[in-house]
Amino acid sequence: MLSSFLSLSAFVASALASPIETRATCSGAHVLWARGSYETYANSTLLPLVNKIATTTGGSSSAIIYPATVINATVSSDYDNSVAAGINNTILQIKQYVASCGSSSRVVLVGYSQGGQVMTDTLVGGAFEPAGIDSSYWKYITASVVFGDPTFTYPSKYAAGNATTSGISQRFQNDPTEVSLNNNFANTLRSYCTVNDPICAGLEFTNAGAHQAEVRDHQAAAQAFVLGFR
Repeated sequence: MLSSFLSLSAFVASALASPIETRATCSGAHVLWARGSYETYANSTLLPLVNKIATTTGGSSSAIIYPATVINATVSSDYDNSVAAGINNTILQIKQYVASCGSSSRVVLVGYSQGGQVMTDTLVGGAFEPAGIDSSYWKYITASVVFGDPTFTYPSKYAAGNATTSGISQRFQNDPTEVSLNNNFANTLRSYCTVNDPICAGLEFTNAGAHQAEVRDHQAAAQAFVLGFR
């Protein structure tokens, strides 16, 4: 089963001609990562963090294959469809990995910007998006770290960084998905958001640089958080 999974992953990586995976292994952490809007796989700001987690744990990594499309003026559903594709691919990759590695599976989810929403929606679902992964798989998800997630909600048990406002697509406090994140992932999820980030702090594009710097500014904290589960 693992050989089939590896063959499929290798084919996808080759077809896209970008460094989107390291050879999957059942040892260490298997890091699934979702790039932000406009980012290419090869130049994602997540790569240094992803590679550090994978190498330090003796594990592996794989990119989530999805469009990372933003909203345009003529097709307002582009963004929702893009996030949905990311959720579906993340769920597929988790299920394939667990089917191959069984009880030894240790999956880490990492996402930036739109990719951050992909990861939190993968856990619990979201508005206009597919349902999250079945709860029977939660035990295999060791840790999740996201940066600049549009659905960032303040206050929350999983919030990190210094933002004190919520994102442009925030989950409201009584929303079932927000309740689930706080009840089921408070200890294993960190969502990093910097004050004045127009995406995760929802402040009318006051400081685009804050959003662009999310991963860089919080990488050390996120790395320590994830590696604390070794």
